[in-house]
Amino acid sequence: MKYWETEMFGRTYRRIETAPDGVWVSRDGHVLTSRTVDADFRGTPSGNTNYVSGELVDADGNRCGIRITRTVASLVWESFTGVRMAKGRRFAHVDGNPLDDALENLKPMPGRRRMVAMVDPATGESVDVFDS
Repeated sequence: MKYWETEMFGRTYRRIETAPDGVWVSRDGHVLTSRTVDADFRGTPSGNTNYVSGELVDADGNRCGIRITRTVASLVWESFTGVRMAKGRRFAHVDGNPLDDALENLKPMPGRRRMVAMVDPATGESVDVFDS
C-alpha cells in the first residue's frame, strides 16, 4: 500500500491513495482536509459525522472524476495497518464511542452486523464488545 506521511500539530498524518483527495488521518482519528487545517479538527467539515467525501486522484495527481465517501475509521485502519477492509465490514468502537476513531479503539467485526459495547457504569470504560 502506498502512503504519504507528514507531521503537523504534534501528530503524524498519513494520506493513502484510496482516500479522497486532500484527506489526511492521524492514528488517533483526527482528520485534515484541503478545506481545513486546524489542530482540533475531527471528522468532516460539517463536524458532526465520521465520514469524509471527495474525489479520487490517480498516481500522477490527476483527478479521476470518481467521487467517494469513506469512514474515518476505515481510513485510519487502512493507513496505519496497511489492511483494507472488505466492503460491508464494520468496526466496533471498543470504548463504546462511535466518534472515537483512534486506531487503538477500533476492532474489525465480521459481516454487516452491528456491534454493542458493554460499558462499566462506574468507570465508563468498555468491558467487552458483542453482536447485537
